[in-house]
Amino acid sequence: MKLLFTLVCALAIASPDAVARCAPRFERGLAKPQTITLTGPLPSVPAFYLRVFANPNRDVIVFFKPDDVVEALNELYKLAPTEAHNPVRGEQRNYLDAILGDLPLEEDTDLFKYTLRDRKNWVRQDALVQELLRTGRVAIRTDNAREDPKTITMVEQWPNADEHSAATRWFCLPDGLPLFEFWNEIAD
Repeated sequence: MKLLFTLVCALAIASPDAVARCAPRFERGLAKPQTITLTGPLPSVPAFYLRVFANPNRDVIVFFKPDDVVEALNELYKLAPTEAHNPVRGEQRNYLDAILGDLPLEEDTDLFKYTLRDRKNWVRQDALVQELLRTGRVAIRTDNAREDPKTITMVEQWPNADEHSAATRWFCLPDGLPLFEFWNEIAD
């Protein structure tokens, strides 16, 4: 009976909300975890995707609707400083143009192909994926779930009181499996 009680308590403590904290327990300056509702289901038309290798025993694929990708890239492009103040703005435009050049998609397309073409796109891909996850504009397929997740959890860490300068963001599945971790470089 004591073993059963301990098991029930352990399961209660390890509920998805508790486990989905995402961030390392030792980190300081963590915000309260935010649950993000996904726009899912999986797109019925060809979409962009990324495979997640956070756990070698579990496959996770994140899908992005082409319209959401273009909209998010346009939003990020508008937020970037003008060309005179930011010489890489043209590179951001090249990333968007490369994606636009492949639309409409004829089949599901790995978003990583743009990074393979130009390694400078790695940062742009991270910014894009982070924005789409933060706003829930993704659908997720896992290999061992009865149904695809409808939510994810995001935890942010700030180096100071400015909530617009999150240094690190963690995104996790409802069961706590890490999905993505992003470090943002903040320059003064």
